[in-house]
Amino acid sequence: MKLLATCSLATLILGAAILAPVPTARAEDAPAAKKEEKKDEKKAADEKAKPVKGPRLFGLWARLTTLSPETKIKIDEIHKKALEERHVIDTKEEADITALLTDEQKVELQKIKEDDATKKKAAGEEKKKDGKDEPKKDESKPDEKKNDK
Repeated sequence: MKLLATCSLATLILGAAILAPVPTARAEDAPAAKKEEKKDEKKAADEKAKPVKGPRLFGLWARLTTLSPETKIKIDEIHKKALEERHVIDTKEEADITALLTDEQKVELQKIKEDDATKKKAAGEEKKKDGKDEPKKDESKPDEKKNDK
């Protein structure tokens, strides 16, 4: 099996070498080609040096420093599955409770949901506005307190 894989790999490499176009080099291209090679080598070395991180974790799990990338991936998969299951449970709960309501109560519930959505949207816009309207401290003028010495 290993011999077959080795032969296949050798055939693939040899075929690629034969079919690859032969580059023609000009004297003025040499410095540019060397720069490109150095960039490629540096990029490859940087990628090798970077540790494999895995997904970004949450809560207490994010504070564990000894988790392997494989464990992080498994934790992330468990979390995503749990989120999906919670969503299904929440949707079923809302449907079951809504089924108990009268038509008047359903209308009232819909109005409450719309009001909450409007308030949430307004709060988000207010938050954006507050962030943009904050005056920046003018660092070019010295503080008055410092000059009172």
